[in-house]
Amino acid sequence: MKVSSQVFIILSLLLSPIAVNAGNWSEWMTSAQYQQEFNTRANEGFYPHTVDGKCQSGIEEFRAEWWKIPSGDSFWSHHGIDRGTYDSKNQEYTSKGYSLVFVTTFKDCSGVDRYQATWLKLPAHKID
Repeated sequence: MKVSSQVFIILSLLLSPIAVNAGNWSEWMTSAQYQQEFNTRANEGFYPHTVDGKCQSGIEEFRAEWWKIPSGDSFWSHHGIDRGTYDSKNQEYTSKGYSLVFVTTFKDCSGVDRYQATWLKLPAHKID
């Protein structure tokens, strides 16, 4: 029993940065509602680490898992975009030093693949 308690404590310490951000999911909402949620959360210092989309009863809906923006970082995120827009944005942002941290697709209510993606840029650190 003593060994398992120690293992639990070690795992808790190792995973604590993950636990701080994990599980902060929004409810499913329309694209317009999601955009409002995005604007509010971004102003509060959060970014959508993971974004899901689905077609529900003929309406596209989205939800996100919100993570705190690391100090000095910046991000771009898009939801419900087509393949061409995704490819263009990916090329644009990666050429500016952003890293793709998440991308997923779903079929919209017309059967078209839609992309959700988030790019994060870490600040350059000067090494003395």
